[in-house]
Amino acid sequence: MDNKASIEKIQILKVLLVDDHSILRAGVKSALSTDYCMNVIAEASNGKEGLELAVEYEPDLILLDLQMPVLNGLETLKRIRAKKIKSKVVIFTESDLEIDVVEAFRFGANGYLSKDIEPLDLISCIKSICADASVESPQPKNKPMLSLSSEINVGIIESLSHREIDVVKLLAEGHSNKVISKLLFISPGTVKIHVKNILRKLNLKSRVAVTVWAHNRTIK
Repeated sequence: MDNKASIEKIQILKVLLVDDHSILRAGVKSALSTDYCMNVIAEASNGKEGLELAVEYEPDLILLDLQMPVLNGLETLKRIRAKKIKSKVVIFTESDLEIDVVEAFRFGANGYLSKDIEPLDLISCIKSICADASVESPQPKNKPMLSLSSEINVGIIESLSHREIDVVKLLAEGHSNKVISKLLFISPGTVKIHVKNILRKLNLKSRVAVTVWAHNRTIK
């Protein structure tokens, strides 16, 4: 009886997969099925189908590709948020372009993960996002890290200077070093030094990772 009660208390996360590659969807579904807390309730091959299924099921989490026919990922995300659907939405993509990261969070994404992520890490990230934790995927091979390591704590965040925090905010908005230098009235060389120090302090590998990190946290 106790075991049954314990099982009933376990939250089963309902997941919607939206990706135009059927083989990838099958692989992700198979990976998630190894965890009894995961239940892929529906799949879609384009954004239009994904939006319809999101309205119908309102899953706990939607794994959403960016490049798809009929309706792309960003437009799908915008429409999901416009319909006030409460599902967590995680962009699941091969793109590590800074503009894609910036736009995804601007339109209301809850996470941004690389398709190179290991299955167990994907499951861990999904659980953390559904629990409202700040997460980032581990660094994929030969690609910049798209999200943060859990080792980054408040102490490390507080190690950033006020000027470095200003730079982080502007990086998160997608600005280049040249634009940041004009906005902060400092030289591009100084901006470059700040970015280098920020990456070192946060133990990140790229500007893209800083952008994801900033959107996963409230930077004042």
